[in-house]
Amino acid sequence: MGFPIDVSDIKDYINVENFTLDLLKSKEYHLRKMCFCLLASLEDIVLEFDRNEKLFSEERMLWVEFLQLHYQKLNYSRNILKSVLKDGIIEQNDLDFINDSIQWAIELLKIILDDDGKRVNYINIIISGWFYCSLHYYIKSIDAYCEKRFNLVQPYIENRRALKIIEEERLTIDQLHKEITEQKLTNEAQLNEDTHNKLLNIWFRALDFLETELIPEFTP
Repeated sequence: MGFPIDVSDIKDYINVENFTLDLLKSKEYHLRKMCFCLLASLEDIVLEFDRNEKLFSEERMLWVEFLQLHYQKLNYSRNILKSVLKDGIIEQNDLDFINDSIQWAIELLKIILDDDGKRVNYINIIISGWFYCSLHYYIKSIDAYCEKRFNLVQPYIENRRALKIIEEERLTIDQLHKEITEQKLTNEAQLNEDTHNKLLNIWFRALDFLETELIPEFTP
């Protein structure tokens, strides 16, 4: 599967003796889960940029510093989430890091998903689709692991179905990216109507999610 972050190990940390159903439904847990999933969903962006050396040839040290910060945040947020699932303890000392990291991720997404009326770079559209699929894939994967442990049958079935749909969407985006790259299409007019419409739908879905859901939920 094309998702760059493997979250399957998280299920091994769920200890239902400490991590309760009430905690699963709590805002405190939601924040910690979202922090990790948001940072994980940036991995496609990081990998795509890192493959393109021309983007940072003159500012390589700044890019290295960004990578160090990104992975520091990602790894720490993952450890926080695992600790909550294993021990059932919410550390309030983590709150500043969590809020800061969520805002950091959102600010990066606002740069990538910038709709200022100008022409949007093709790769930004693909990245927006990767981000949207990855974020929901990680969220629903973790939710499904928890629901299985708590024997929440109906929510678990619904999330497994949703994960299958997300996997298919990711394959579609990857295939679009491959076809456009291999054909070296550089102009919007070179795209057939079906491909053009798919790209528009990918872009505006991610943009709408960022502007109407993500930013309002996590902006103070």
